Amino acid sequence: MKRISKGWIPVLCLLALCAACSSSSSTSEAELAIQQFYDRLGSEDYTAALSLYKTDVREALQISGGQVDQGYVEWAQEETKMGKVNGIEVVEESVDGDTAEVKYRIAYGDGSTSDRSVKLTREDGEWKLGYIDNL
Repeated sequence: MKRISKGWIPVLCLLALCAACSSSSSTSEAELAIQQFYDRLGSEDYTAALSLYKTDVREALQISGGQVDQGYVEWAQEETKMGKVNGIEVVEESVDGDTAEVKYRIAYGDGSTSDRSVKLTREDGEWKLGYIDNL
């Protein structure tokens, strides 16, 4: 049996690392922001979910004193079917600098799905959601 010289070990490790990093199942930053948003909605952490909106949207959805508007809470409970979101699948994503548009499908625990679209903007280095539209 032929032995691999020690000089090849770093090269092989680098090739393995490159192969792992180039996986086609990588999740974009915009997709992660959407998943994080639905995770927060599902756990009824509405204040944290609001923090993932763009500044102007967040301000429109809060009432005085930074409290979460009751209408928003009701929308969130309906949107997540009372926290029963099984997954988010991105159907289409386009990124242009600091803006992105993502079309995605929500899978619920009862087997149903809903399609949505959202425009995101990068604020202070983080993707923030705009208003979410039904498709």
